[in-house]
Amino acid sequence: MKKKILNITTATAILFSGPMGMISINSKAGHAYEVTQNAVNNFQKMIDSVSIDTGGKLNVIFANDDFKDYTVTINKNGAYLAGMDGPATKKVPWYSTLEDRTWITNADRTFTADDEYEIVFRQEGVVVGSVNIMDLMIDSVTIDADNRLNVKFLNENFKKYTIVVNKNGVYQAGIDGPVTKKQAWYSTLTDKTWVTNADRTFTTDDAYQIVLTLDGEIKGIFSKDGFTDGKVLKNAKDAVNGLFTADNPANDIKVNLTQANIDNATTLLNLVTDATEKKEITN
Repeated sequence: MKKKILNITTATAILFSGPMGMISINSKAGHAYEVTQNAVNNFQKMIDSVSIDTGGKLNVIFANDDFKDYTVTINKNGAYLAGMDGPATKKVPWYSTLEDRTWITNADRTFTADDEYEIVFRQEGVVVGSVNIMDLMIDSVTIDADNRLNVKFLNENFKKYTIVVNKNGVYQAGIDGPVTKKQAWYSTLTDKTWVTNADRTFTTDDAYQIVLTLDGEIKGIFSKDGFTDGKVLKNAKDAVNGLFTADNPANDIKVNLTQANIDNATTLLNLVTDATEKKEITN
């Protein structure tokens, strides 16, 4: 039997619910498609750029004034580093400075290229959205006239990861090696543009995955369906697998299963925007 199908209602909720990712893929006229911001979540649109200056301070430049409606914090490797709160008319920065739309952490609140950051938005103490290093990784994904996949990165952050691109679940090309000298396989890497070789072609009907890993752990997956954070993917897998007895060949449902367990697994799975990964989890 199907391993992860509980009943018709749950199966429908798990398999066919709409994606909730921060990035979606829109078809374009002609022979290309590209990564665009998803209207489902507007927090990325608030941020124009995030960079680390020569002193290691994180520089966040907001694209508009919408951020002032929120309490905003910066986490470094999962721990609080800086923040801003107060009314929209007078935001108060903590361990940082705010001038117009430029927010900079203090000199003793620094980052390196190896650190992970997350910018978290709250209203009335409740987290309503966040943006992390992965969300601002890729500028566009297109197919050129020679059917090669073209990936344009927004910044140099991609160099800390090992990256592969799959077509319909099959490996096509990759990037690995140290940050100072990335090696491209079955592809070329020029500055921040990565292009598959002429014999590694794509069409708009192909499903692709751009998978970023660090020390063997998946950190994020970009696809036509959207962006799935590595933590989201792991949480969904753990929650769904937790509904079943791992030591039973038939993968039976646990006898002490509750509706709350099912609802939690469904909610976490709905955050997985990559269709290939979602199918793998539920089968």
